[in-house]
Amino acid sequence: MSEESNETMEDSHFQVASQPSTASSCFSGTLVVGLGLGSNFPGVSYGMIKPQDMTVPRHLYERKYYGQQRYELLEWFNTSMLHDDDLPDDIRGLVTFIKHTDNHWASGILAVEATSNYLKFLWSDFRRRFPYSVFELKYDLVVTVPAVWPPYARRMMIEAVQAAKILSTEVRLTPRFLTDMEAVSIALLSDLVTPRGRVPSPKNGDVCIVCHYGDFTVESVVYDVISIQPLSVGEYTLGDHILTGKALIDDAFINLLKAKAKNLCPASRFGPLSEKDFKDFARACWEDDLKIRFSGDSKDWAFDLPTSWTGRGFESSISFSGFELALVFDTVVDKVINLIRSQIEKVTLKGGVGPSHLIMFGGLDRSPYFQTRIRQAVHEISPSTVVQYTPDEQG
Repeated sequence: MSEESNETMEDSHFQVASQPSTASSCFSGTLVVGLGLGSNFPGVSYGMIKPQDMTVPRHLYERKYYGQQRYELLEWFNTSMLHDDDLPDDIRGLVTFIKHTDNHWASGILAVEATSNYLKFLWSDFRRRFPYSVFELKYDLVVTVPAVWPPYARRMMIEAVQAAKILSTEVRLTPRFLTDMEAVSIALLSDLVTPRGRVPSPKNGDVCIVCHYGDFTVESVVYDVISIQPLSVGEYTLGDHILTGKALIDDAFINLLKAKAKNLCPASRFGPLSEKDFKDFARACWEDDLKIRFSGDSKDWAFDLPTSWTGRGFESSISFSGFELALVFDTVVDKVINLIRSQIEKVTLKGGVGPSHLIMFGGLDRSPYFQTRIRQAVHEISPSTVVQYTPDEQG
């Protein structure tokens, strides 16, 4: 089968305590384990609960499987759980979404089976790498799901967990789902209430909006901080979510690249180009360059085209104007701003003032254009609101 690469992401608010990772470290009690598909890759988080105390989750573990070139990967489990009719037209029309859907159908593996197989490997790897002896532990398994998931998708997730044969007399499934946003918001607030630098930290009585933007979903929740030590929060106003995200921005750039390349490259060279050719070129000029450098300026950005696109002896470059790049972002960014504006207005209507903090987390944190647009919009609506970005390695 394929070669496998293992990567573990440790976030500042999910750090493993400095205890030895040996079989001699033995605990009794209950281990609360959060299991979810996440925006791009499934993940596991856990926290120890013993009769005399309780700790917050302190470790985030991700397992990523990469295939060799000749294998097609099954990805984006979040969207595979949804019926096509429950997805917006702009998501269903994504080239990458269509490709992954075709891969699922071609494999003959349905969404529940594919997800259960993945979760089986994920759980097995988590148990194998868990740093403590598990002889006296019980597991309470909490399944996290996107807020946008309808009841049938949540039932499918339970079916996948059951089919993965994770549950046993030692591993019990909690009766309530936890949304991805609830899980990540508590973790982020736990981290941000610790004062650092010149950025004001949330304090007792503050109202905070947490907004996460993934590949296909943007979700927000609003909490009022009841207590800092220990951290206690309550839902202030109802959260919201929309089906849009980073994948649509990436797809818009690929479409722009194709349109420009078609006018620049000889037909005999452009015709044979594959989706992989466009993605490889975009990885260099978009993922590692434009997306993290473009801030809204009007200058043109030029890149040399590969010889395989133009032919030997013929040099050509491709350029993108600031106006074109802004259009790539704006379809999604405008929707995110509208969501945030709506949440701020709800907070202001209820309490008379805007939220103290807007905490942004997701796959566009490295984009200065995205950050600038959000900050400008928030300043116009609620000048006193502090906008904070939490780094995400998937930017």
